[in-house]
Amino acid sequence: KLGDGGREPEEVTFCGGGLEAMGWSPEQEVVVFVDCTLNVVTMNSAYDPINEVSLQEDTFGDREFMSVGWGKKETQFHGSEGKGARTKKKEEPVEVDLGSLDRRVKISWREDGELFVVGFLGPYGRAFKVFSKEGALQFTSEKCCGLEVALGWRPSGLWIATPQVLKDKYVVALFEKNGLKHREIELPFNRAEEVVEGLHWSNDSEVLIVRTFKTSTVKNCLYFYTIGNYHWYVKQYLEFDQRILGVQWDAKYSEGRTLHVLLENGQYEVSRWDFAVDHSTGQARSDESLVAVIDGSQVLLTNFRGVVVPPPMCGFTLKNDRQINGVGFLRNPEGPWDSNFFFVVDSTNK
Repeated sequence: KLGDGGREPEEVTFCGGGLEAMGWSPEQEVVVFVDCTLNVVTMNSAYDPINEVSLQEDTFGDREFMSVGWGKKETQFHGSEGKGARTKKKEEPVEVDLGSLDRRVKISWREDGELFVVGFLGPYGRAFKVFSKEGALQFTSEKCCGLEVALGWRPSGLWIATPQVLKDKYVVALFEKNGLKHREIELPFNRAEEVVEGLHWSNDSEVLIVRTFKTSTVKNCLYFYTIGNYHWYVKQYLEFDQRILGVQWDAKYSEGRTLHVLLENGQYEVSRWDFAVDHSTGQARSDESLVAVIDGSQVLLTNFRGVVVPPPMCGFTLKNDRQINGVGFLRNPEGPWDSNFFFVVDSTNK
């Protein structure tokens, strides 16, 4: 760290084997190091050691499951997944050479600073382990094929997100803190075209940014996801010619959903994001009381004067060739245009 004068560096701790990853807790009270031998070292803000655990230990954690004789999975309660979970097919494994997998280590903290997760390459592929802030191992992820490097813990604590390559699709898998996969977000591209490089939750847990690299056009992209009625919508799509060095949501509550993006050429962008409802005025009898919902490259339209349906269902769907970033309805009451008319703005601002 820097000394009191802010100029001369001061050595506060030493790691002989080198570091793979490092991450401070949200309140800056605990720091986690993962060294090149895959040891997880936790220290307090004064750099005093708290605990040290090896990721290579074949243990589940302090919160290991115990069988209490509740019978087979087919007879158990399955919550929001419903009865279909009883007959849910297992994921088909994808043949992967462990030597070709990315060996990078990732750390992500839960917003309250009580738990953190470490993603790493294990003996059967990529996996993750969940630790308490004291450095005690709590949970280990179930064996899942195709997990990738990016890792992001939703601030509300509900899900741990990580990309996953399956046999017929590319998804962001959502795990519970106990290491069990809960559900997934299917991505609108395949792994050969685009690679997920980062996952960034807004501080209010409402928005998930999926940061990708598009191999065909050598562009860096940001997909903004929100959820409603268990459906994930792509609300915005941004594309950059320069490599993205950093994406960070502002930690200040007063700043709302303020996003900071740093590009390789030194360009620094700050933007603020808020939710808005795109709808017609609904004042005239001829007005269909239309509501438009953006979902990737399509607009979900519902005429509430004629039908009422819960999302993600809609009256009808309009598809576009590119991702849609904006919808606007005509609002000039004295103009000659029908108030049901609207326009869309795609990712190329056309």
